Amino acid sequence: MTSITLSMRRVHGFRMRQQGLSGPSPDLEEVLSAVGWLPDGRAAYLALRARKRGFAREELDRIVFGEGTWVETAAFRGGGYLLPRAVAAAALRCPSPREREEAAAALDAAGVPRAGRSVIRDAVLRAVEEEPAPLPALRKRLSGEKGAVGGYLALPGVLEAMLVRLRHEGRLTRTRTAGPLDAGEPVFVPAARLFPDQDPAALDPREALRRLAAFYFRVHGPATRADFGWWCGGERGLVGEVFEELRARLVEVRVEDLPWRHYLPRTLLDRLLAHGRGGEEEVALVPARDPWLAGYETRVGRFLRPGDASLVGRRSPPPLILVSGRVVGTWEEDPETREIRLHWFRPASDALRRAAEARAGE
Repeated sequence: MTSITLSMRRVHGFRMRQQGLSGPSPDLEEVLSAVGWLPDGRAAYLALRARKRGFAREELDRIVFGEGTWVETAAFRGGGYLLPRAVAAAALRCPSPREREEAAAALDAAGVPRAGRSVIRDAVLRAVEEEPAPLPALRKRLSGEKGAVGGYLALPGVLEAMLVRLRHEGRLTRTRTAGPLDAGEPVFVPAARLFPDQDPAALDPREALRRLAAFYFRVHGPATRADFGWWCGGERGLVGEVFEELRARLVEVRVEDLPWRHYLPRTLLDRLLAHGRGGEEEVALVPARDPWLAGYETRVGRFLRPGDASLVGRRSPPPLILVSGRVVGTWEEDPETREIRLHWFRPASDALRRAAEARAGE
């Protein structure tokens, strides 16, 4: 029986303060620990610019390309992410059933015989091991393969399907080997080269999912089981089994009148309760795919009014305006003037407009 009910303002106030969204934090390591993961490319810089006071792009580049404590990798339904190194290999070994099915369908549509797929797969892996390369260069190189292998790899969708298969096996991933994060195409590299201290191919998917589940509820709790399954994109039955294994280490709470069961670690609940109600009318601007919203499936009611959901979109939300953690509008950058344009879902007070304009100016 759930015995604790949390107000949305308390939850959002605690999380926004952790992440520096209620007033940029001076401590980048603290922000990164609270955020947990970042989108790839330019959005990673924007997400930290919204959270860390005086953030400079070189700070994140140093962590990723110098210290190597965070890495860029393809994970979670094929998207690109920046993750702590300790989590990234587990994310790589969390295959999406939908991705797997789409890859198999592409090979079937191209007429690739099942008996010969391992030969084609080996040719792709060998090419990546010889020289990491972006997709266009890899395609050009493999076009020189002789016989049936080269013929099949020249067909639409076959190379992409084999790359998905190899990523699901933990054999390769897509990353950038030099900064900045928003320049140039990511390259396909052997996973063993990106994670020399680990062996992603030997990591059991169940164990990988256990690590991801513990990480997820620490970073995103209170959240639902469905939120976790949606975020990681793992096989539904296995996600349910792993969640039940973890459940004894989580506390179930109610978040206002939302109809779902929410969970978070006990230590996180203690810190959240000590935080108080949370800030008043805190304004923040975050990029598309920001961790604030992109880590959850159940967004309506928690972050969005029901009537606003269609304005944000389910798969690729635009850059967002937040007020006390709730989405109240979107923003865009004028490509010519570089000015930020704010679009409110409904009229905002002069104070909120001034606060949003000040954040945009930053």
